Amino acid sequence: RQPGGRPASKISPVEARQMFERLFGSRPLSGMFAGARTNAVDDNYVDATCQPQQNFVPSGRQAQAEVIERPLMVTLEELEVGTTKRFKILNGDGIAEVLQLDVKPGWTEGTRILFPGKGGRGKSPGAPMRDLVFVIQQLQHPIFRRENNNLAFDIQVPLVVALCGGDVTIPQFGSRPAMNIRISPGMDVNSVVVLSGRGMPNPNGGPPGDLKVCLKLILPRDLSAAQMEQIRSILQPQTGL
Repeated sequence: RQPGGRPASKISPVEARQMFERLFGSRPLSGMFAGARTNAVDDNYVDATCQPQQNFVPSGRQAQAEVIERPLMVTLEELEVGTTKRFKILNGDGIAEVLQLDVKPGWTEGTRILFPGKGGRGKSPGAPMRDLVFVIQQLQHPIFRRENNNLAFDIQVPLVVALCGGDVTIPQFGSRPAMNIRISPGMDVNSVVVLSGRGMPNPNGGPPGDLKVCLKLILPRDLSAAQMEQIRSILQPQTGL
């Protein structure tokens, strides 16, 4: 009943729909929120509070509007075996705090490690604590290069080894000792020897990558006329040149 004791007027379903359409248009209620996203996350984050795995986000975590990013420079050797980094920060109360970041074996460049609420407060009054994100950046290695989970490097092969066969040495990498591989006589120029399972570890727990040894032929220089004539006399009958 309305104030004063008068009975309240009733609105029919048709009148209710007409009133709704005048206020909100003719779209159904479900269409008003079409395309809206909730609990949106960036699946390239690693949450440092949850035993991080690459590209892992705790379920239901919402994307933060304000994030502080810092690069984390690591060597290829550190990414092969894993390492621990520690950082001193000031928390929201101005007290020094040490963060520990465990770099997992096999992590790749661009992996993002998230420390929720560790980025300090925003500049505006009453701003919430920002998130701190470290982004893995791999330092260039002087010998080896990374191709996904594979390792690759170029090795120079003298002409005599390419023609007659012999050993070439793969240099030491991290804790792995140097090793020799056998080159068969008559190797193809720019051929690749693949050593299965001797690459980088798989960050997702699968089999490791391979080591690709790219053979690069070295031709002799500064040969004397007598040496060139000797080589010509040996090779011409076979090549027809």
